[in-house]
Amino acid sequence: MAAVRSCSSSNSKSLRSTDVSDPSPDGPVGKECTYTSKDREEVRPYAMDALSVYNERTGARYELVQPGFMTRVVLLTYFLHHIDFTAKKTDVVDAPEEMFFAELTSVGEVRSVNLCKCMGPKESISGDKNYGCCYCTSYNVQHPRNGRFTAGGSGLFWNYLELWK
Repeated sequence: MAAVRSCSSSNSKSLRSTDVSDPSPDGPVGKECTYTSKDREEVRPYAMDALSVYNERTGARYELVQPGFMTRVVLLTYFLHHIDFTAKKTDVVDAPEEMFFAELTSVGEVRSVNLCKCMGPKESISGDKNYGCCYCTSYNVQHPRNGRFTAGGSGLFWNYLELWK
């Protein structure tokens, strides 16, 4: 995990649906969230941080092409962020756009990159986007096939009543 920078207050804005006609806390059930260009721009600092860490760790040189989608989850002691974005190699002429996935966490004012993975050329990405991620079922975040990200689901939360038996 690499701590990269502080979060601004604008980074704490929720991207959940604001449709008040559906009383469920997560917005309309079973519907994909829609994103505006403003929402995508909110992903930019997260994508830049993830790409910076990726370049540093791998020795590759990618530049951000387009911020993608984001899921924010409030967990017990931190915020979990799943994002996707496209980037191109800077040292290859006519390099294809490649799809990336990143998992970041925020604790207080510190944002950390836990995982950043290049998933290959954008055109080769298709099919299931979640790959088992329980947090992103209504979001468009493209996840890597091999997992290695925090997916939620069973075992995530302790049953405190069971601990007292």
